[in-house]
Amino acid sequence: IDYEHLTGEPSGFVENPKGRLLLWAYPDAEGRLPKDRNYIVTADIAQGTGASNSVLSIGDTRFRCKVAELATPFVRPEEFAILAVALAKWCKGVDSPDGALLLWEANGPGRPFGDKVIEMGYRHIWYRVKEKDIRRQMTMIPGWFSTKDNKRTLLGDYRKAITGGDFVERSRDCLEECRQYIFTPQQDIVHVASLTNLDPSGARESHSDRVISSALLWMGMKDKQAVREAREELPAECFGRRRQEWEAAQDEGDDW
Repeated sequence: IDYEHLTGEPSGFVENPKGRLLLWAYPDAEGRLPKDRNYIVTADIAQGTGASNSVLSIGDTRFRCKVAELATPFVRPEEFAILAVALAKWCKGVDSPDGALLLWEANGPGRPFGDKVIEMGYRHIWYRVKEKDIRRQMTMIPGWFSTKDNKRTLLGDYRKAITGGDFVERSRDCLEECRQYIFTPQQDIVHVASLTNLDPSGARESHSDRVISSALLWMGMKDKQAVREAREELPAECFGRRRQEWEAAQDEGDDW
């Protein structure tokens, strides 16, 4: 992605087989992703010193799949925020003409990342919700904060979505990282770092950063803060139409 480094305004897409951004979608004539759907951009942020990866993922809310992934261990959080905003602005959707919903892990390096996003004036962002409140009221605190309990929920939901076919994970590296999570005897979910690192991004250690970023995609797709995709008219006898009707019935039952 070519972008202006002060404002994060994208100026175009350049195809490069050795580029950092892996893409599972075809840009249109303007060099952007298709505009007949909506997107989510998620981030898991590292310090940018080469020890572990910072990861950006892009999800298609219409087909509930990952369409892009970028992993790099050498970009500082503030610079990574500019790149994230550029990608979010690049993903203009049918209900989000200004750009995709941006969601990031706010712990640790996520703090300077989030501060930079706010400083740049990008406001289509995910806000923390009161998870123990049955109404899940939204706060004015941006970003997702990881705790032992909500991380277990995040990864459990992600695993269920992949195995059930509700979410399509297209990144081979991410799926390999999924295999490195285990349950401890205390039922905590932890990542077992490999003694030998084969990460193609060049990170010295692997902490399954792709997994957190991808799991946040699924969380954002389920969350009501994500814009609702436009529903196309499908034939009454097809599976897609029956799924749309089932999803509409589920939505109507949310406010019991």
